[in-house]
Amino acid sequence: IFARLPHLATAIILVLILIITSSSLIVASAKSLPGDQLYPVKRAVENVRLGITVDVIAHQEIEASFQEKRLSEVQQLIDLQRSEKVSFDALVIQQEDDYWLIGDIFVYLTPKTIIIGEIFPGMVVEVEGITQPGGGVLADEIHLRNFEITGKVESITSDIWMIAGEEVQIN
Repeated sequence: IFARLPHLATAIILVLILIITSSSLIVASAKSLPGDQLYPVKRAVENVRLGITVDVIAHQEIEASFQEKRLSEVQQLIDLQRSEKVSFDALVIQQEDDYWLIGDIFVYLTPKTIIIGEIFPGMVVEVEGITQPGGGVLADEIHLRNFEITGKVESITSDIWMIAGEEVQIN
C-alpha cells in the first residue's frame, strides 16, 4: 500500500489542480466579450448549461438571459469602439432603408446584407454582423428567429400549412 500511495497522492493533486484551474477559467471567461480569447469558453459553458436544463420553462428563461447578455456584449463593444464579429437575437423596433433598430442597437444594412424571411417590426430576428467603432452593427445577415401564429389549423400538406387564413411554407 505504501508503494502506491505516492502515485495516488500525485493523481489526487493533479485532479485538484485540474478542478481549480478549470473553475478559475470559467469564472475568468464570464466577463469576456466577442473577440476575447476566453469568449469561446464562456459560450461553451452557456451551451452546456442549456444542454443539461430539461425543464422547458427554465430552458426558455436561461436562453432569454443569454440573449440579454449578447445585447449587452454588443453595446459594450460599441462603447469600447471595438470592431468584432457578433451574433444576437432581439426584437425589430424600427425599419428604415439603410438601418434597422433591433433591440437598442442600430443595425446598418448594405447591398450585401442578406435578409432571410419577410421581417417586420415586432418580430424577433437574429443579427450576424460586425460592431462598428462609430456605433451600431454592420449587418452581414438578418433572419427571422422565431414567430408565433395562433389560430385554427385549416390544412396541412408536406410543405404548406394553412393557419387562420395564413399560408405557412415549411422547408
